[in-house]
Amino acid sequence: MLAGNTWRRSVGTIRTPANGGGGTVPDDSWCVAAGTWLTKKLLADHCKAGDRIDCWDIGDRDTHLAPIHKVKPQHEVPCVLLTTASGAQVLCSRETPVTDPHGTVYEAQHCQGVKLGVLHKEEPLTWETVEQVECAGLRTVYKISVGNISYAAGVDSQHRVITHNQRHKP
Repeated sequence: MLAGNTWRRSVGTIRTPANGGGGTVPDDSWCVAAGTWLTKKLLADHCKAGDRIDCWDIGDRDTHLAPIHKVKPQHEVPCVLLTTASGAQVLCSRETPVTDPHGTVYEAQHCQGVKLGVLHKEEPLTWETVEQVECAGLRTVYKISVGNISYAAGVDSQHRVITHNQRHKP
């Protein structure tokens, strides 16, 4: 339990062994929550290797379709809800890396005021400020690998936010 103190800050989570022995292992629960849309017709809950989703990498002007390499669910992960200036939202783990247009990477829980890529309907990628970061409780997240790049996901299939950059090492 985190003790309250002016000088203490929560910076993430670790998993400790339940019955002694072994060491602690970082959770690395970097991904989007169950119920999040990856495309206009594909929920994270139903995605599989080979499905093609909108991806973005540093230096790209717009998104491109790329295949999912692997998917693995992880249960009981602390999550946040990010809301951009236009109202686009994404549910993801607190530690999910997000990247601004200049290539700077932030953890989702610390990205209020940061510009993130957003896909609206059929429009090209735009950059919007994250207006709000809210605690969303413990949720199942889907660890989706698309090969060290970021991808679009959202609460609304028509308004998705670019999240997740596996090159990030906290």
